[in-house]
Amino acid sequence: MERFVNRLTDKWKNLSDLQKYVVTGLMGASGVTALQYTAGFLQSILFGRVLGADGYGILANALHWLVFLGMPVGAVFRNLLVRRWPLASERERELLSGWTLKMGFVLSVIVATGFIIIIHIFPIFKDESVARGVKLAMIGFVFYALLQAISALFTAEKKPAVAILFTRAWLTIVLFIVGATYFFVTKVRNPYHYVYFSIGVNIIGVIVGILWLRWRRPNLIRISNVLESPLFMERLRTILRFAAITFLTNSSFTLPPILLGLLSNATELGVFHIALRFIGPVVVLNILMLNILMPVVSELYHNREYERLLKVVYKILMAVSGFSLLMGIVVAVVLYIILPELKDPAYGKSFPVFLMMVIAVILNIAAGNTNMFLNIAHKERYVLIAQGIAILVQTIVALLVIPIYGAIGAAFTFLVGPPLSKWIGYWMVRRKLGLKISLFDALWWYFSTKSRKSSRKMKDVG
Repeated sequence: MERFVNRLTDKWKNLSDLQKYVVTGLMGASGVTALQYTAGFLQSILFGRVLGADGYGILANALHWLVFLGMPVGAVFRNLLVRRWPLASERERELLSGWTLKMGFVLSVIVATGFIIIIHIFPIFKDESVARGVKLAMIGFVFYALLQAISALFTAEKKPAVAILFTRAWLTIVLFIVGATYFFVTKVRNPYHYVYFSIGVNIIGVIVGILWLRWRRPNLIRISNVLESPLFMERLRTILRFAAITFLTNSSFTLPPILLGLLSNATELGVFHIALRFIGPVVVLNILMLNILMPVVSELYHNREYERLLKVVYKILMAVSGFSLLMGIVVAVVLYIILPELKDPAYGKSFPVFLMMVIAVILNIAAGNTNMFLNIAHKERYVLIAQGIAILVQTIVALLVIPIYGAIGAAFTFLVGPPLSKWIGYWMVRRKLGLKISLFDALWWYFSTKSRKSSRKMKDVG
C-alpha cells in the first residue's frame, strides 16, 4: 500500500497519521465496495431478467427486509463502540466485544420472532407472495444482524475494509455467485429458492466472521457475564436511545420500499428495487467515508481540535458531493441503456424512479454527516427528534401517494424523508454544537480560503 501511494504522491512519509489512515482506509474499503456493487449490478440484471418484475420484486423485497431490520442492529453497536472504544482498556474491549456478539444475537432473535408473529396475526401485506418471501427472510435476518455486530467491532478497531465486507458486501457478492451458478445449472426461476440461498449465505458469513475475530482476538469468545460490560452497566439508557435513533435513521431510507410492499404488488416492487440497486454507486463514497471518518472525528471532537476537524470534514464533503453527482449522471446513462434489455415493459418506470432518488441523495449528502456529529457529542436525542419528524411526514406522504402511483409514489416519499431529517439535523448541529458542516459551508470555506491566499500573494508581489 505504501509503495502504491508513493507512486501517486511521492509524499507518503510526509503524510500525517490521519492522512495515512484516510488514504489506506479509503483504498482498502473501495476495493471491497467495488466488488459489492459490481456483484449487485450483475445480480440485478440477471435476477431482474430471469425472474421478471414480479419475481424480482419478491426476492428484492425479502432481501430489503434483512437490511431494514439488520442494519439498525449494527448501527447501534457501531455508534456505541466508536464512542467507548478509544477510552477502554484491553480488558474492557474484550468485554465490549463479547457483549456485542451476544446482544446482537439476542436482539435479532427477539425481533425476528416478534415480526413473524405479527405477520401471522395481522394480514399487513396486500400481496401474499410478497408476505411469504418476507417470512422466509426473517430466518436469514438473525444471522444478518450478527454480521452487522461483527462489522461494528471491525469499525471500532479502525478496519473499515473488513467492516464493509461484513455488512451488505458479503451477502451481495456470495449470493450472486451462488444464485448465478444455480440458475445456469438448473434454469429454475422460483424467487423463493434464491431467498433460501440468502439464508445460507448469511449463516456462512457469521461462521467466517467469528473465526476471523477469534483469530484476531483469541480471548474474544468466552463465557462471561454480560452485565460485567461497562457499556451495559453505564449506558443502558443510551443503548435504548440509540436503538430508536438508528431504526428511524435507516427507516427514512428503507421505509419507501417497505410501504410499497405493504400497499402495492410484487411488480411495482421489482420496478422500484431495480432503481434502488442502481442508486448504490451514487452513495458509495459517502458510506465509505462515514465508516472511515467516525473514529477520527470522534477523537478530534473530544480533543477540541475543531478547526482541524472542520477542515477534514469540508474537504471530504466536497469530494463526496462531486463524486456522487458525477456517478448519478453516469449511472443514469447506464440504466437508460440497460432497462430495455431486461425484457419486461414494467421496468420502464424504473428510470424516473431513479432520477428522483438521485436528487434525494444529493440533497441528503449536502447537509453533511449531521447524525455522526450529534451522536459523538452525546446529543443523540436531537437525532431522534429530527428523524421522528421526517418519518411522520414521510409516512403521511406515502399513505397518500403509493396506493395511487406505486413505485413512482415510493420514489417521491424517498425524496421527502432523508433530506428533511438531515437538514433538520444540520440546523441542530449548528445551534447546539456551533459547527457549520453542510456542503454550502464547505464551499464558502474553500472559496474564501482561496480568496485570502490570492490577496496575500498580490500583497507579496506588490
